[in-house]
Amino acid sequence: MDHILVVVTIATVIIVALFSKLKRERIKANGIRGWVVDNDLSGNGDRIYRNYEHRISGKPDVLERGRFIEYKSAAVSGNAKKGDLMQVAALMVATGVDEAALQYDNKTFNLSRESSLMRPHVTEVKKLSPVMLQHIKKRRPPRGNPYPKKCGKCEFRARCLDAT
Repeated sequence: MDHILVVVTIATVIIVALFSKLKRERIKANGIRGWVVDNDLSGNGDRIYRNYEHRISGKPDVLERGRFIEYKSAAVSGNAKKGDLMQVAALMVATGVDEAALQYDNKTFNLSRESSLMRPHVTEVKKLSPVMLQHIKKRRPPRGNPYPKKCGKCEFRARCLDAT
């Protein structure tokens, strides 16, 4: 009976060690390098980060101590997309975190709030916040940049005042 207990104990230790190693490798492959504070990878995260001064809220995909990671499912050639940089800037304002990684399928951008790349986006997010709040209060979305190809696919085309 003691031999069975020893074998089961050894097997359990080996299995735990293997799962621990697999977890570390998966975390390393996803670009996570620090202590994970929160994540919304499943889309079911219930923690929302808010900056009440600028009235911006957001949920980063992964929040580490002092940095967050935003994952994109597409590949990018060359530079990061402007809309993605604006999202990262908004998340920087909402979370109060100054460092971020924007991770595409094929490339990762390590970003800092004070960098020459991010500073204009953070400033633009802070300027847009009161404008967006006015649109929400008036229940009127901001004027977009409609064009026939885009409008033709939109489910709100029938009710949109900007549709072409």
